[in-house]
Order: sequence, then C-alpha cells, then structure tokens
Amino acid sequence: MTSGNFPVQLQLVVRNPFFGDWVVAMELRHLRYFVVVAEELNLSRAADRLHTSQPSLGQQMRDLESEIGVALFEREKCRFTLTVAGTIMLVQARALLKSLESTLQIVHAAGRGAVGAIIIGSSPSADVKVLPKLVPALRTEFPELEFKICCRTSRDELIKALLNHEVDVAFLRAPVNDPAIATTFLLREQFMVVLPATHSLASKESLSLEDLRGLPFLANPPASICPAVVEALQLAGIDSLTHSLSWDTRNISVDLNLIGSGIGFTLCPDYVQQISPPTVAVRPLNLSPVPTIDLVAGYLRENHTHALSFLLSTLRQCFPVCTQASSPSHGDSMLEGVPTLQR
Repeated sequence: MTSGNFPVQLQLVVRNPFFGDWVVAMELRHLRYFVVVAEELNLSRAADRLHTSQPSLGQQMRDLESEIGVALFEREKCRFTLTVAGTIMLVQARALLKSLESTLQIVHAAGRGAVGAIIIGSSPSADVKVLPKLVPALRTEFPELEFKICCRTSRDELIKALLNHEVDVAFLRAPVNDPAIATTFLLREQFMVVLPATHSLASKESLSLEDLRGLPFLANPPASICPAVVEALQLAGIDSLTHSLSWDTRNISVDLNLIGSGIGFTLCPDYVQQISPPTVAVRPLNLSPVPTIDLVAGYLRENHTHALSFLLSTLRQCFPVCTQASSPSHGDSMLEGVPTLQR
C-alpha cells in the first residue's frame, strides 16, 4: 500500500484561541509531492522521482502554499531552499503520511478480520477437542491475528476471567448463568466410567452404575459435579456427596493417576479417553440416557471486536453444529429440544 492510495483531500481544522478556527482543505497528493521536493531541493530531480513534469510540480507546490497560506520554499530558478515553516512542514508531513498509511493498513486488515489480538481461555476438554482444530484454522484464515491461550481448570475460573477481562473468549461447561456472558454451543460429550485398569470390572466392555455399587466414587470437588451425574447416581442409589472420596487437585492428570492407583472410580466426559494413562480404564456407561455435558464458547456480550467475530466464525467452520444461545437463567438446556436426563 502506498500513500498514493489516500483520499484525494483532507480537511484540517486548526484551532487558535486568539483568531478562531482555521480550516484548511489540503490535497494529500500535494503533501506527498512536497515531501519529495523538500528532500531533493531540486525541482528537476523531484519531478523525475514523481514521474511528472517540472512545470506541473512547481504549480502544485504553489497551490500547496496557497492552501495553507505560508511560504514553504525560497526559490532560485530550479533550486529550492526550505523556509523555517517549510522545515517544520516537512517533519509534520512525513509523520502525517506515515500515520495515514498505517491507519489504512489497519483498516484494510480489520476488513479481513486479520488484525488485533485475542486471549483464549481454555479448559481440559477444549485442550483436546477444540484447540487442535481451531489453532490451525486460525493460522490459515487469519495469519495476522495474534492470540494467546490461557488454561484454566474450572468453569468458575473461566467465568471470572471473562468478567475481569483477562480473556476474550472461554471454552467452558454449560450452563453459564451470568447475563453478561453470551455463549455459542460447540459440542456435547457423554460421561464415561473411569476406573483402575487392574480392577476386575475393567474387563467389561461397558459398565452400569449397579456394577459400580460399593466402589468409592471420587468427586473433584463434589460441588462441581454435573447435575446430570448427581441425578444418575441418585437414581442408582449411590449418594455421591456422602459416600465418596474427594480432593481438590483441579488437575485432571492428577485425578486420573490417583484413580489408577486403585482407590476408586469416577465419571468423566469422554475426552478423557485421549489423555488417560495406561493405569486407568475408560468404559462406556451403560445407562439410558447417558448423562451428557455441553462445551460452549463464552464471551462478553459487550465485546464487538473484529478479532472475536472472526474467531467465532472460524469456530463455526470447525464445528458445523455451532449455534448461538443466550445464557440460560435457571440451568435450562443450551439447545431447545435436545433431550436431557429424565427423572
């Protein structure tokens, strides 16, 4: 992009407290030509650089001086010398042209969505199922978009980061009940049984909650258990909040390794199949319907940046089932008509 692509005319308003406002309608082409003449201080050489004739260039310099009402050059035949005003004008004209060119570059980049920066708050499930698709797509579609990934382990942490403007978008579990946050549905995961690989039940292809009765249920922490899981456990006569072991590691790798040590079982979204160590077995839950949990992209409703718009657009390409939903107010289903676990 060159400064020759600038608009034809720029109107400047010079404010003077003693003499009032002074309006100058200035040809940007004249500014560009002035810089070349001021650098060469020779009309012939300047005309050669600008691929124009000397008479035409000389007339345009006189037009510029007429526009601003100040002599910029002292003339002697084809040789020019800058006046004090001309020297100041050269410094300011260079800065103005550079600023305008930079502005146009940013505006054009914004039109492509390839400008700015965005901070993504990710969660363990998104680390496995979202980022491997999203990051290459962003690199391909918007190579100028800068992004940073901040990992969090809980929905509460991600909501807090959004509200504190620490992240621009967060991949977190639904439902999100804060009215300041809008969400876009990404994917739905089924819960699976995670138990020690050495346990006799690990030989079965699928497990019912009845099979698991008597084993310690490991909740991390109990308050964060998905309501659908709590409901399923209650229906099976397993009180997950009373007869369970609990800890607060906030780290799925630690959780899986503790389970692998043989101290109990848990129910996790199916992404754990891709990250589980060999010491644990992950088996489908034999229950109809199987409890599910949704992963959504959350962002502040007030955020209208190009970077966020094009990130959401890329998500919709990566996850064709993406649908936008308002944050439910009472834990309602994110997608109307999608079945949930019935009592």
